[in-house]
Amino acid sequence: MIREELLERLQSIEWDDIEFKEARDAVPESALSSVSAFANTAGGYLVFGVKEDNGTITITGVIDAHKVRNAFLEQVRDDERISVFLPIESKIHDFDEGTVIVFHIPEADRIKKPVFLDGNLYNTYIRRGERGDRCTHGELIRLIRDAATEPDRYDAELLDIDILKCFDPISVRWYRERFAASNPGSNRAGRDNDFLYQRGFLIEREGRLLPTRAAILIFGADAYIRQVLSRMVVDLQFYRHTAEQYSSGARWSDRLVVEENLIKAWHAMLDFYFRHSERPFSINAVTLRRNDDPPDYISFREAAINLLTHQDFSYVNRIPVIRLFRDRSEFSNPGDMFSSREELLDPGEKYIRNPKVVDAFRSIGLSNGGGTGIRIISKNWRTLGFIPPEIDNNKKEKMFRLRLYKERLVSEAHILARASLGISLSEREAAVFYYLIRKIQIDLADIRALTGMGDMDARSLAQRLVAEGILKRMGNSPKHFALTEDMRIRFAQAAKENLHAIAR
Repeated sequence: MIREELLERLQSIEWDDIEFKEARDAVPESALSSVSAFANTAGGYLVFGVKEDNGTITITGVIDAHKVRNAFLEQVRDDERISVFLPIESKIHDFDEGTVIVFHIPEADRIKKPVFLDGNLYNTYIRRGERGDRCTHGELIRLIRDAATEPDRYDAELLDIDILKCFDPISVRWYRERFAASNPGSNRAGRDNDFLYQRGFLIEREGRLLPTRAAILIFGADAYIRQVLSRMVVDLQFYRHTAEQYSSGARWSDRLVVEENLIKAWHAMLDFYFRHSERPFSINAVTLRRNDDPPDYISFREAAINLLTHQDFSYVNRIPVIRLFRDRSEFSNPGDMFSSREELLDPGEKYIRNPKVVDAFRSIGLSNGGGTGIRIISKNWRTLGFIPPEIDNNKKEKMFRLRLYKERLVSEAHILARASLGISLSEREAAVFYYLIRKIQIDLADIRALTGMGDMDARSLAQRLVAEGILKRMGNSPKHFALTEDMRIRFAQAAKENLHAIAR
């Protein structure tokens, strides 16, 4: 964190990734619990030499900054004090009021969590809002579960359930038909349980066949689903007004609560979308897919399947919700993604929470391989001319949210603004410019979603716009940019006209 960014943070009362400690002449006793909390959540900054009291920030200074810094780094490198080595970076800044030390605490790798103290697993902390708290038992179990590798994943767990009673035969039959259509010659098993065994949904243990948790989630009869998942699978809501008019007391126009297995849930989600789609379409009775697959449907399908298969099924008090508004669709899921926003736009396999569930849907063509779902959504939203999807992968709340805005990227005011620039922009550069007029700030993930570019090309584009005086870096970050002040003043009217157009 550079000096200017620190000053900006000191003058702000809104933060959840920074913690201040007075640390005048020694390392505070609570410093390591803060390290554990940041490492177990999304990383952040620990600042010594600053006192925070009821929202008032005061620089008090560290007397011997090098001594205190070295003492702190010695503590975090002691494997008897903290369970994981963390590559912590530090900077010392001198102010008139005193010397301040800034430590950047990175998020720990998923498989190294939980990060705990003094050899005691129950000395594990997470960030909750703007403070670090000791993990609850449920939060600790969730960290351990998320760190698990095959075959110890949650959806691979074997359940002691009678396989002659626990499956819904209609769901199994539909899946087998769809599997045969997607994989010609692969469905040679006779009985349903033989097929489920061949596909890894049933596992033999001590002479018995037992279902995996994934098998019950996907094919389970209603009574058994409720034993394995004691909450809704998904809550679908349709509103005739805009999202801005939504409140907790707002009444939906249509609602569907699904408490059945994932196959039945997918059928119900598709039917719900069919009822409220802006354009009529036809459905293939066998595959339950649209016959024309336009971009808006593809985006809904990918987002809905993502919600259905990647949710954290261990949460019983949080429910996946899909809200369809007049101006956007919102998908909210318990359980954060293990990948960053940038990684979600990269090709290639991603580490996922429910590999057996995801593989089951991939095997019948209802989930794209290679971790490409978010890329496909972005591509199709870009084809429709809308602003990029908004991704909120909230590691503190353990929630994943996706918002698909039905808001045009380019307005007449934007076109006029581009024409008045006096700078020749490519169509991809222009897309970034249009977005900046609307949002002021942008990062590399936004640029990639706007343009379809890879990481290196997006960086090069950003550098060109910096050289042209359109963009400026935010602090010393190589990934975050903002519209320059001159541009903000120059095109303020275009931004205002855009807001009025959205309101209308």
